[in-house]
Amino acid sequence: MNVAPHNGRCVWCGSPDYTIFPEPISRYADRMYYCATCHRCGTRWALPFDVSGVDYDQIQRTHVGYSLIQADHAWVSTMFQRGPAAHWSQLITDYMCLKSIDTRYVHAIRRSYAAAKRKRVLRILEIGCNLGYVGAVFLRHGHTYTGLDVQADVIEHARASYGDHFYCQTLEAYAEQTDQRFDLVLAIDTIEHVPQPAAFLQTCLDLLDDHGMLMFTTPDGDQMAAGEWYTDLPPIHATVFCRRSFTTMAASTTPPLQVRFLPDMQREYAPQSLARPYSKHLRAAQRVVRRITRGLRRQSITETLPNLDPQHPQFAYRPQQQELHWSFPDRSWAREVAKQGLFFAAALVGLKPVGYTLIVELIKNQGIE
Repeated sequence: MNVAPHNGRCVWCGSPDYTIFPEPISRYADRMYYCATCHRCGTRWALPFDVSGVDYDQIQRTHVGYSLIQADHAWVSTMFQRGPAAHWSQLITDYMCLKSIDTRYVHAIRRSYAAAKRKRVLRILEIGCNLGYVGAVFLRHGHTYTGLDVQADVIEHARASYGDHFYCQTLEAYAEQTDQRFDLVLAIDTIEHVPQPAAFLQTCLDLLDDHGMLMFTTPDGDQMAAGEWYTDLPPIHATVFCRRSFTTMAASTTPPLQVRFLPDMQREYAPQSLARPYSKHLRAAQRVVRRITRGLRRQSITETLPNLDPQHPQFAYRPQQQELHWSFPDRSWAREVAKQGLFFAAALVGLKPVGYTLIVELIKNQGIE
């Protein structure tokens, strides 16, 4: 392994106490990435900590998750263009909270809706707004909204669909030119992409009102064994956070922030949850099997390593282990009966439902409630 640590400290809490795991986890262009884990806060990050030169436009053209974003945008924009009548706004809210496969936004939309019912107008900033359809929900609730994204083409689509509330800017550039403060700052699956996550968090906090609330979603590192990276591989995701990441950081602020972890609306019974107490032994066995397999095939580790270039024959966005879960579409009473029966059996043997998204609220004072 020939990789230099990131300034010799954790990219999140600054601790010098961390471990670099010896086997690479991915590659992109001429860079090979390793996983480092902080012993103080539990955060893991990619080494080299370098997300430069990543073609996100190409990623979105080939990433299956972006198809879900496009589908939600198409539905919301259709309803949005029907007009400002209350029943269209209610349909948009109901769809995003009850019908969309993507449930990462549900808690934020519910807070927005509850504030609107109380006739309170919130100032909302969304970082990584993409096509803007979540911002459209906030606008229909009567709130003041600003959406930021670094991709010019998605901002163009957002403006064409929902109005001039969207800007192609980094968070840092926007913070330098505004004196506005917000009641709610929202970053949905954004912080794991940024090159300086601790600075990103501080900028978000600086933009909050004295009683504001910051809401993050990010892949849940607590559902991953030590040293594993069961989410989009580097350099797409550069950091993996766990609950301890946020409690450690919140305790170090002055004054300390309140931290609240919200339930992931998409929960599944996963074999990983039963195997987690034995994860160290499983990882050791897995490494032995990989080395034996490579030896029998006369392959080097670089030949079998996932490559984040969509044109490469070893192309993969995430490890195959991420697909080890059981989910059952609710399309018939028979499937529902089978699902509930298996869930009951799983509970009997100690298998617990898990969510793969960590949803975090960081609150100043009493927040917006």
